[in-house]
Amino acid sequence: MVSARESRHPRWPVPAHALCALAGLLALVLAAGSPVPAAAQDARPDASDHVLVGMAPNIGYEVTCDDSLLSLEPVHANGLGIMEFLVDPRATGSPTKICVRVPAPPVIFGESTGALTDTSAVLTWQTDRPARSRVEYGTTTSYGATTPTAEKLGVFHSFTLEDLEPATLYHYRLHSTDAFGNETVSDDMTFTTLAPRPRIVGLGVEAVTDSTITLSWTTNLLCEVRVEYGLQSSHEHSTPLVPGFAVKHEVTVEELAPDTPYLLAAVAIDTLGREVRSGDLLENTAIPPLSILSPAVVDTTMTTAVVGCRTSNPAQAVVDYGPTEQYGWTVDTGGQNTTEHLAVLEELTAGATYHYRVRAQDEYGQSVETPDAVFSTKPEGTPENLTIHKLAVAPLDVGSVALSWVTNLPATTSVSWGLTDQYTDTLVDSQLVTKHAVILEDLEPAVDYHASVSSVTEGGAEATSGDFLFTSPPPDLTIEDAEIHATGGASIAVSWSTSVPADGWLEYGPTPACELTTEPSDVPATDHLVAAEGLESMTIYYLRAASSVGSYVVRSEILTATTGPPDLEIGAPALTETTATTVTVEWTTSCPAFSYLRYGETTSYGWATGTNAIPSTGHTAVITGLSPTTTYHLEAVATDTLGRTAFSGDVSFTTPSFGPLGFREVSVFDVGPTFVSVSWQTTHRAGGVVRYGTTSSPSDSLVVDEHETDHTVVLTGLDDGTAYYVSVRAYDEDGGTALSELVSFETNEYQDLSPPHAPEQLAVASEGDAVLVTWDANPEHDLAGYRVYRRAETDTAAAVVDVAPSYRTEYRDTDIVPGVIYEYAVSAHDGSGNVSERSGWVAVAAGSGRGGRVWAWPNPLRDATRIRLALPARAIERGSSRYAVKVYDAAGRLVRTLASGVTAEATVTTSWDGRDERNHPVSSGVYFCVAEFEGGGARGKLLVLR
Repeated sequence: MVSARESRHPRWPVPAHALCALAGLLALVLAAGSPVPAAAQDARPDASDHVLVGMAPNIGYEVTCDDSLLSLEPVHANGLGIMEFLVDPRATGSPTKICVRVPAPPVIFGESTGALTDTSAVLTWQTDRPARSRVEYGTTTSYGATTPTAEKLGVFHSFTLEDLEPATLYHYRLHSTDAFGNETVSDDMTFTTLAPRPRIVGLGVEAVTDSTITLSWTTNLLCEVRVEYGLQSSHEHSTPLVPGFAVKHEVTVEELAPDTPYLLAAVAIDTLGREVRSGDLLENTAIPPLSILSPAVVDTTMTTAVVGCRTSNPAQAVVDYGPTEQYGWTVDTGGQNTTEHLAVLEELTAGATYHYRVRAQDEYGQSVETPDAVFSTKPEGTPENLTIHKLAVAPLDVGSVALSWVTNLPATTSVSWGLTDQYTDTLVDSQLVTKHAVILEDLEPAVDYHASVSSVTEGGAEATSGDFLFTSPPPDLTIEDAEIHATGGASIAVSWSTSVPADGWLEYGPTPACELTTEPSDVPATDHLVAAEGLESMTIYYLRAASSVGSYVVRSEILTATTGPPDLEIGAPALTETTATTVTVEWTTSCPAFSYLRYGETTSYGWATGTNAIPSTGHTAVITGLSPTTTYHLEAVATDTLGRTAFSGDVSFTTPSFGPLGFREVSVFDVGPTFVSVSWQTTHRAGGVVRYGTTSSPSDSLVVDEHETDHTVVLTGLDDGTAYYVSVRAYDEDGGTALSELVSFETNEYQDLSPPHAPEQLAVASEGDAVLVTWDANPEHDLAGYRVYRRAETDTAAAVVDVAPSYRTEYRDTDIVPGVIYEYAVSAHDGSGNVSERSGWVAVAAGSGRGGRVWAWPNPLRDATRIRLALPARAIERGSSRYAVKVYDAAGRLVRTLASGVTAEATVTTSWDGRDERNHPVSSGVYFCVAEFEGGGARGKLLVLR
């Protein structure tokens, strides 16, 4: 008796031409191989050449003989329908028991589009068996471009499409071809690339002064901007972000050093938070002009005069003076580069008139002088009052300062100082001078001190400054290398270093005022890393580093950073239902993401489920094909729309043992004159013994060793026109057994097995509330009738909707839903039961009907659903109709408005991702899709399952 090994592929139908070959209706030619020489009896015996004729060309077959696979690779018939193969006599015994199988095309599932950018997209999917794949894509359903076909067979497929146009809708479909040459092509799918990234155009210098540089540029998108600049690198400093999105920009960088080269770069951030930076631009600040301000004689006596002025730049200044405009004498104002200048002119004559001018030269080499001016000394006998001018405190080093002042007459020098106005220390110099300088040392750093200076002339005239405050020099505390260390969805970290150990904290906020602050560090340090937390995601923040030693505080320049989207996190996977061979797993992500499960018997996993096609926060997967009483490990993997990936961590579980072994179904099909196909399903994986015969106690048997839940075998060598009985005894790995019910069937008598031709000239038209299908009559003399098939986009398979006699060549379909697109096909059958191939499918949109209707598919909703509104004919007859599609909960509260507007089409299609107006996912339960249109409305129920 012929045996057939069950393949690991899904059950495949055996076409009529293959069954004919098995039944012997086609010629089976056995060409014996060369006889085996006596000297080679222990060697591998020669193979026998076998030929089958009448096979369909260009189709891959599996050929088995005596339960042994003859060829691991698919065998193809040539263009003449002849298939040749070799039979190994040791493996097959008799070379006359042959079974041919034609595999079904691979199944495509788990399609997803991820890692979208403005110019690329990653497409992934899986197949139920190893296949080679490629992708067709383009901006229309004509596609126009294709990826190369993958060289290796695989079940996981991933292709990256590059060089795409930004903000463009692309169509694509997936091609997967298995080792047998069977190809599956997916339906048309779409994705839209992201908007183009921002670009900076026309960057240039608008204006330059000694302390500012103004840059201007444009961007191709609405952006907020800032300028980064510095001496060594353009990243050293940054202006605050200019609020408000625009395409024309002008930013002024201020407080720059004069006559200094700066590196500058423009930075733009678009409305999606994407940042772009220009190249560096080198620009020099201008030299500030030198001028002498407010020259004047501020004090005179009989023998002295005090001349003071200010300069616009630090400079050295001298005073020329004398009894005429030719002057004659010169005195400097201190010899240092400063902007405040004071000179004492001595040994003058009482009551005389003098000419004077001021000359100055700055560090840039610029020179300037004032016009001639005059002053007069006081007359002889005028009392000489002592005055103090230009009192100044200059820091020297940590803990020391220099006090200086000028008197209009030679006088002594005296300073008193302390932490209060009671003073504690005094320093006196009795030398008579007009320029006084004292160094105070051993001061506490960064502390406020009280002080008073006084001078006495030789004649006893006295002058005092009174109490004044100064702060001792701070430690050498500076902030260096302040920069954004890291940004997250709710935090920004800033790092910096200080020249000496110091406390550190961060000042920050949504405005340049930086009104918020972190807590200061507990221990002084030179390296600082502080994070501002609890921030709003996708928001621009201003930040600056702050450090202190004692009461002395220094701050960095303001930095800006934008928080990212919420961090991607995965909730721990939860096992909601576990059987001996399956497990249902649910998990969540903190933001919409593509997600799948990795699983296996170790933490190396090895298998994976399909990825959800639409980004979601709630995820469910069912793992099948597990073994009972086995420990498995699994991990959830998620990738959000920004390309960030997160892992849940490992979760382990153990499957329970099998329950009682039982049958779900035993059936016979493809009954022929000498053969029949038998299939059965068990509650879990099991082998079996098929018993069959012409009595209710069958005696013939066929053993199936493979432990699976689905089995199909072909019984051959049967007698035609005979009643048979068949049953199956199943046995599992635990020793459990089960006996199926006895199923009877009768083989066909030999008859005409040539099917009619497929009907031609199929035409389909929508007529109001019905669809009319017509076709040309077939010419066969034994034609018995026709079968009409119909399928819609929501159907998983085609259905026979009419069986017509041979004289009728039309069918009127009234069982339709208005607005749905249906496809129709027709086949013919003869009196012997032979059925032709179907005609080509023809599609039509069903009529709008008398009343409107709304419905959703899939229903229930888990991730997303499509909602369609079919408008009534009276609404379309007017040319256009206003409409709105909304979702309400069971309490009648509006959840979300999905679509509204004016349409002239018969149908409106929209979608719902299970979220409310605030983009929050709704809970499980019953919801209503409500459509409103001119003159009426419609409502449909929708179940949401999370």
